[in-house]
Amino acid sequence: MVNIILLLFVNSIEEIDRKKRKQKIAKRQVFFPHQLDYATSGIICVTFSRDQTRNVATCFMDRLVKKQYLAVVQGHISSSSFLIDAPIMSDPSDVHHFRMKVDDRNKQQRDEDNLLKLQHAQTKVSVLSRGYMRIKNGDDEDDDDGEEQPVTKVKLGLLTGRRHQLRVHLKHIGHPIIGDLTYNAVTHLSSSSSSSSSSSSSSS
Repeated sequence: MVNIILLLFVNSIEEIDRKKRKQKIAKRQVFFPHQLDYATSGIICVTFSRDQTRNVATCFMDRLVKKQYLAVVQGHISSSSFLIDAPIMSDPSDVHHFRMKVDDRNKQQRDEDNLLKLQHAQTKVSVLSRGYMRIKNGDDEDDDDGEEQPVTKVKLGLLTGRRHQLRVHLKHIGHPIIGDLTYNAVTHLSSSSSSSSSSSSSSS
């Protein structure tokens, strides 16, 4: 009888301890020291204290974090590896102040305007493979009459971290990202799409 009571007591203590641990975990704050664009999938860093958040944010600001992305873009990119070095600014034609664009003004125009809104931006592009994909230009997803178009799979390295940088830079060089609802009119991929053909790779 004593053994049974002791066992019940120990089980009760363990249950109370488990509940306390769950409550402590539930009350733990979660912080996000960085973010991904809404249409981007990938790894995101999560912290559980303000000190951790500051430390991780400092790593991002000091460029100690290496970020790489994969994308499929329109057209065949001829070069195997290159750097896009083009400043980015808000698109003045967008009344919602959401889109960005490459600043194509000359130096004199930039000096005359407010340079504070100009953001230096660099993206490294490495071609992984080239092929073809059946792409639909219309909004009818039941329409299978898509055309096979050349596409390139690329690895992208961010040397700076500007808003919409990858999408804006790739559009700027004439190879917008497939599926980009903001910067590319071609957004639909046929279910019979196939990525194949040719190839080439380069070092990052």
